[in-house]
This record gives sequence, structure tokens and C-alpha cells, in this order.
Amino acid sequence: MTTVRKVSISTGKILVYFLALGLMAAGGGEFALPALGLSLDKPGAGPVPEVLMLAGFNFVIMSVPAFLMAAALDRKSPVAMGLGASNAILDAFTGSLVGIFIFVFALAGAFLGGWAKINPDLSGLSMGVMGIGALAMMLVAAGEEIM
Repeated sequence: MTTVRKVSISTGKILVYFLALGLMAAGGGEFALPALGLSLDKPGAGPVPEVLMLAGFNFVIMSVPAFLMAAALDRKSPVAMGLGASNAILDAFTGSLVGIFIFVFALAGAFLGGWAKINPDLSGLSMGVMGIGALAMMLVAAGEEIM
């Protein structure tokens, strides 16, 4: 197979993925979310916090076309796509460590640059909001990895 043909096939797959991504985003925003009683137009109006709803929506519209294309065009099984249970715990732990390192490195840069300060007043800290934010960040990171 020539290089031009390989590049053309890869470019075609990328274009099909982005088309499927756009169709999923439009269809999900217009049909699926209202059917579930959720809305992107009214933040905080539903039972699910807005950030979590957006992260979940983002994850679904990025992952479903990728999984469908990998299964249909590349003939990959879910295990070959990384969905096997064999190393799930180790992979989650390793990914968490890498994420913590990246987060700490970014915070260190913000402190050293003078953009962030330590505020020892923790009276306004909400563990519920922290948990929802952490779950939303994990969904977004997973969606980006899948894409």
C-alpha cells in the first residue's frame, strides 16, 4: 500500500469521525438530552449538576463514534480498544498518578508565576462540589484519551 493511499485512508477516517462527532453532538443536544429531562440551555435546572452533565455529554459524544469506527472500520474488539479488565486497576492507578503529577506541576507553575496564592480559609470548601468536579474531570480526560 502506498503512502498516499495510507494517508488518504487515515484522512478519510478522521473526517468520518468528526462528521459522526458533529452528528452525535447535534442529535444529543437536540433530542437525547430533552428526552432525559436535561437541557444545555438551562444550567442547573435539572437534577444533575451542570458540570457533570456537560462532562458526561462530552464523554459520550467523543467515545461512541470512536468505538463504533474502531469496531466497524478497523475490526477491533473491545479488549483490543483497551476495555479489558485484565489491567484496569493498574491502568487507573497509573493514570491517576500521571494526572496528579500534571496537576501538581501546573499548580507549582501558577504559584511560582504569582498567579495563585495559598488561602488557608477552608470554611467555603464543599466536598460534594470537589467530588463532582473530580468526576467531571475524569470523564473529560477519559473522553480526550478515547478521541
